[in-house]
Amino acid sequence: MAISFHNVQPLFLSPLLFFIEIPQLGNSFWLALSVSTSLNAIAYTIYLKAIKISDLSIIAPVTTFTPLFLLITSPLIVGEFPKLLGMFGVFLIVVGSYLLNIKEKQRGYFAPFRAIIIDQGSRLALLVAFIWSISSNFDQVGVQNSSPIFWGISIFFTISILLLPIVLYKSHHNRYKLKTGGWKLVIYGMINSVAMGCQMMAINLTFVAYVIYVKRTSALFSVILGKIILK
Repeated sequence: MAISFHNVQPLFLSPLLFFIEIPQLGNSFWLALSVSTSLNAIAYTIYLKAIKISDLSIIAPVTTFTPLFLLITSPLIVGEFPKLLGMFGVFLIVVGSYLLNIKEKQRGYFAPFRAIIIDQGSRLALLVAFIWSISSNFDQVGVQNSSPIFWGISIFFTISILLLPIVLYKSHHNRYKLKTGGWKLVIYGMINSVAMGCQMMAINLTFVAYVIYVKRTSALFSVILGKIILK
Protein backbone atom coordinates (compact mmCIF):
# COMPACT_ATOMS: atom_id res chain seq x y z
CA MET A 1 0.00 0.00 0.00
CA ALA A 2 2.73 2.46 1.00
CA ILE A 3 4.77 1.86 -2.15
CA SER A 4 1.63 2.33 -4.24
CA PHE A 5 1.54 5.93 -2.97
CA HIS A 6 4.69 6.70 -4.91
CA ASN A 7 3.31 5.29 -8.14
CA VAL A 8 0.29 7.59 -8.41
CA GLN A 9 2.33 10.80 -8.40
CA PRO A 10 3.10 10.77 -12.15
CA LEU A 11 -0.67 10.87 -12.74
CA PHE A 12 -0.77 14.36 -11.24
CA LEU A 13 2.45 15.70 -12.75
CA SER A 14 2.27 14.24 -16.26
CA PRO A 15 -0.58 16.53 -17.46
CA LEU A 16 1.78 19.47 -16.86
CA LEU A 17 3.73 18.36 -19.93
CA PHE A 18 0.93 19.87 -22.05
CA PHE A 19 1.40 23.28 -20.41
CA ILE A 20 5.18 23.62 -20.10
CA GLU A 21 7.87 23.99 -22.69
CA ILE A 22 9.92 20.82 -23.09
CA PRO A 23 13.47 21.91 -22.25
CA GLN A 24 16.59 21.08 -24.17
CA LEU A 25 18.26 18.30 -22.24
CA GLY A 26 21.86 18.76 -21.16
CA ASN A 27 24.61 16.19 -21.51
CA SER A 28 24.36 15.09 -17.88
CA PHE A 29 20.57 14.65 -17.80
CA TRP A 30 20.42 10.91 -18.41
CA LEU A 31 23.26 10.14 -16.01
CA ALA A 32 21.60 12.21 -13.29
CA LEU A 33 18.24 10.55 -13.97
CA SER A 34 19.71 7.04 -13.76
CA VAL A 35 21.58 7.69 -10.52
CA SER A 36 18.88 9.71 -8.75
CA THR A 37 15.99 7.38 -9.53
CA SER A 38 17.93 4.23 -8.68
CA LEU A 39 19.08 5.64 -5.34
CA ASN A 40 15.63 7.00 -4.48
CA ALA A 41 13.93 3.70 -5.26
CA ILE A 42 16.40 1.87 -3.02
CA ALA A 43 16.12 4.47 -0.25
CA TYR A 44 12.33 4.41 -0.36
CA THR A 45 12.10 0.63 0.09
CA ILE A 46 14.66 0.73 2.93
CA TYR A 47 12.76 3.56 4.63
CA LEU A 48 9.50 1.60 4.50
CA LYS A 49 11.22 -1.34 6.16
CA ALA A 50 12.65 0.98 8.83
CA ILE A 51 9.28 2.45 9.81
CA LYS A 52 7.81 -1.04 9.82
CA ILE A 53 10.24 -2.40 12.42
CA SER A 54 10.83 0.76 14.52
CA ASP A 55 8.92 3.64 16.06
CA LEU A 56 8.28 6.60 13.75
CA SER A 57 9.35 9.00 16.51
CA ILE A 58 12.83 7.46 16.33
CA ILE A 59 13.04 6.98 12.56
CA ALA A 60 11.90 10.45 11.44
CA PRO A 61 14.54 12.42 13.39
CA VAL A 62 17.35 10.19 12.11
CA THR A 63 16.54 11.13 8.51
CA THR A 64 17.33 14.75 9.36
CA PHE A 65 21.01 13.82 9.25
CA THR A 66 20.83 14.17 5.44
CA PRO A 67 21.95 17.84 5.53
CA LEU A 68 24.95 16.80 7.62
CA PHE A 69 25.96 14.25 5.01
CA LEU A 70 25.40 16.88 2.31
CA LEU A 71 28.26 18.90 3.78
CA ILE A 72 30.46 16.07 2.49
CA THR A 73 28.65 14.90 -0.66
CA SER A 74 27.78 18.32 -2.13
CA PRO A 75 31.39 19.55 -2.40
CA LEU A 76 32.39 16.24 -3.96
CA ILE A 77 29.52 15.91 -6.47
CA VAL A 78 28.44 19.44 -7.42
CA GLY A 79 31.20 21.56 -5.90
CA GLU A 80 28.94 23.45 -3.48
CA PHE A 81 30.45 24.75 -0.25
CA PRO A 82 27.83 26.18 2.15
CA LYS A 83 28.75 29.29 4.10
CA LEU A 84 29.60 29.15 7.79
CA LEU A 85 26.12 30.35 8.76
CA GLY A 86 24.58 27.62 6.63
CA MET A 87 26.77 25.00 8.28
CA PHE A 88 25.62 26.30 11.65
CA GLY A 89 22.03 25.79 10.52
CA VAL A 90 22.82 22.18 9.67
CA PHE A 91 24.27 21.77 13.14
CA LEU A 92 21.02 23.07 14.63
CA ILE A 93 19.08 20.44 12.68
CA VAL A 94 21.27 17.70 14.16
CA VAL A 95 20.75 19.12 17.65
CA GLY A 96 17.02 19.30 16.96
CA SER A 97 17.04 15.62 16.06
CA TYR A 98 18.53 14.90 19.45
CA LEU A 99 15.94 17.01 21.24
CA LEU A 100 13.12 15.17 19.47
CA ASN A 101 14.42 12.02 21.16
CA ILE A 102 15.02 13.64 24.54
CA LYS A 103 12.40 11.34 26.08
CA GLU A 104 15.22 8.78 26.12
CA LYS A 105 17.03 10.80 28.79
CA GLN A 106 15.92 8.43 31.55
CA ARG A 107 18.38 5.96 29.99
CA GLY A 108 21.06 8.59 29.56
CA TYR A 109 21.41 11.80 27.57
CA PHE A 110 23.27 9.97 24.80
CA ALA A 111 20.59 7.28 24.45
CA PRO A 112 19.25 8.69 21.13
CA PHE A 113 22.69 8.34 19.56
CA ARG A 114 23.12 4.86 21.00
CA ALA A 115 19.75 3.97 19.43
CA ILE A 116 21.41 4.28 16.03
CA ILE A 117 23.73 1.45 17.04
CA ILE A 118 21.22 -0.66 18.96
CA ASP A 119 18.04 -0.21 16.91
CA GLN A 120 18.00 -1.74 13.43
CA GLY A 121 15.36 0.67 12.18
CA SER A 122 17.52 3.63 13.20
CA ARG A 123 20.49 2.19 11.34
CA LEU A 124 18.39 1.73 8.22
CA ALA A 125 17.09 5.30 8.53
CA LEU A 126 20.67 6.56 8.80
CA LEU A 127 21.53 4.67 5.62
CA VAL A 128 18.52 6.26 3.91
CA ALA A 129 19.68 9.70 5.05
CA PHE A 130 23.09 9.08 3.48
CA ILE A 131 21.57 7.82 0.21
CA TRP A 132 19.36 10.91 0.02
CA SER A 133 22.42 13.11 0.51
CA ILE A 134 23.79 11.65 -2.72
CA SER A 135 20.58 11.59 -4.77
CA SER A 136 19.76 15.20 -3.84
CA ASN A 137 22.92 16.40 -5.55
CA PHE A 138 22.03 14.52 -8.72
CA ASP A 139 18.58 16.11 -8.54
CA GLN A 140 20.28 19.48 -8.83
CA VAL A 141 22.32 18.24 -11.79
CA GLY A 142 19.12 17.01 -13.41
CA VAL A 143 17.31 20.31 -12.86
CA GLN A 144 20.24 22.26 -14.30
CA ASN A 145 20.19 20.02 -17.38
CA SER A 146 16.42 20.35 -17.95
CA SER A 147 13.89 22.30 -15.86
CA PRO A 148 12.42 21.87 -12.34
CA ILE A 149 8.99 20.61 -13.45
CA PHE A 150 10.31 18.41 -16.26
CA TRP A 151 12.86 16.88 -13.90
CA GLY A 152 10.21 16.23 -11.27
CA ILE A 153 8.02 14.45 -13.81
CA SER A 154 10.97 12.45 -15.11
CA ILE A 155 12.11 11.13 -11.74
CA PHE A 156 8.60 10.30 -10.53
CA PHE A 157 7.82 8.43 -13.74
CA THR A 158 11.10 6.49 -13.67
CA ILE A 159 10.89 5.63 -9.96
CA SER A 160 7.33 4.41 -10.52
CA ILE A 161 8.57 2.03 -13.20
CA LEU A 162 11.34 0.78 -10.90
CA LEU A 163 8.88 0.17 -8.06
CA LEU A 164 6.14 -1.31 -10.25
CA PRO A 165 7.20 -4.97 -9.72
CA ILE A 166 6.98 -4.49 -5.95
CA VAL A 167 3.60 -2.78 -6.28
CA LEU A 168 2.21 -5.61 -8.38
CA TYR A 169 3.51 -8.20 -5.93
CA LYS A 170 2.12 -6.36 -2.90
CA SER A 171 -1.22 -5.62 -4.55
CA HIS A 172 -1.69 -9.33 -5.24
CA HIS A 173 -1.49 -9.99 -1.50
CA ASN A 174 -3.31 -6.85 -0.31
CA ARG A 175 -6.16 -6.31 -2.77
CA TYR A 176 -8.62 -5.30 -0.07
CA LYS A 177 -6.30 -2.61 1.34
CA LEU A 178 -5.75 -1.17 -2.12
CA LYS A 179 -9.49 -1.04 -2.84
CA THR A 180 -10.36 0.65 0.46
CA GLY A 181 -7.37 3.00 0.47
CA GLY A 182 -7.73 4.51 -2.98
CA TRP A 183 -8.65 7.95 -1.65
CA LYS A 184 -5.44 7.99 0.41
CA LEU A 185 -3.45 7.39 -2.77
CA VAL A 186 -5.09 10.39 -4.41
CA ILE A 187 -4.49 12.73 -1.47
CA TYR A 188 -0.90 11.61 -0.98
CA GLY A 189 -0.17 11.85 -4.68
CA MET A 190 -1.48 15.41 -4.93
CA ILE A 191 0.35 16.66 -1.83
CA ASN A 192 3.66 15.00 -2.64
CA SER A 193 3.54 16.15 -6.25
CA VAL A 194 3.23 19.77 -5.15
CA ALA A 195 5.97 19.29 -2.56
CA MET A 196 8.35 17.75 -5.09
CA GLY A 197 7.70 20.52 -7.60
CA CYS A 198 8.53 23.15 -4.97
CA GLN A 199 11.66 21.26 -3.95
CA MET A 200 13.00 21.10 -7.50
CA MET A 201 12.37 24.80 -8.06
CA ALA A 202 14.16 25.59 -4.79
CA ILE A 203 17.15 23.42 -5.73
CA ASN A 204 17.48 25.52 -8.88
CA LEU A 205 17.75 28.68 -6.78
CA THR A 206 20.10 27.84 -3.91
CA PHE A 207 22.44 25.24 -2.41
CA VAL A 208 21.11 21.69 -2.19
CA ALA A 209 22.10 21.49 1.47
CA TYR A 210 19.93 24.51 2.32
CA VAL A 211 16.88 23.08 0.54
CA ILE A 212 17.18 19.69 2.22
CA TYR A 213 17.89 21.44 5.52
CA VAL A 214 14.46 23.09 5.34
CA LYS A 215 12.81 19.94 4.01
CA ARG A 216 14.08 17.81 6.88
CA THR A 217 12.28 19.99 9.41
CA SER A 218 9.33 17.84 8.35
CA ALA A 219 10.64 15.37 10.94
CA LEU A 220 9.06 17.57 13.60
CA PHE A 221 5.68 17.41 11.88
CA SER A 222 6.05 13.66 11.30
CA VAL A 223 6.53 13.06 15.01
CA ILE A 224 3.59 15.29 15.97
CA LEU A 225 1.20 13.83 13.38
CA GLY A 226 2.43 10.32 14.16
CA LYS A 227 1.49 10.80 17.81
CA ILE A 228 -1.94 12.13 16.84
CA ILE A 229 -2.86 9.76 14.01
CA LEU A 230 -1.09 6.54 15.01
CA LYS A 231 -1.71 6.60 18.76
